[in-house]
Amino acid sequence: MRISEVCSQIGTTKKAINWYEAQGLIHTKIDENGYRNFSDADVTRIKEIHLLRLLDISTKDIKVILDSEDKQGVLRVV
Repeated sequence: MRISEVCSQIGTTKKAINWYEAQGLIHTKIDENGYRNFSDADVTRIKEIHLLRLLDISTKDIKVILDSEDKQGVLRVV
């Protein structure tokens, strides 16, 4: 899936997705033509990040939450 499709599906901007990538929150596959190709797993992760950002959770805390096996437990602490 291309970035424009992800943006319209989630309701976010290309700038936001680029920022998530720059912060190391997502790692997308780059095709031979140089375009990023977002998998279903990438889209799910971006949805989670987008929601957490709407809740005003910091990037540092988002990394911890996403890397945790007990996301609900971590969210209770944050």
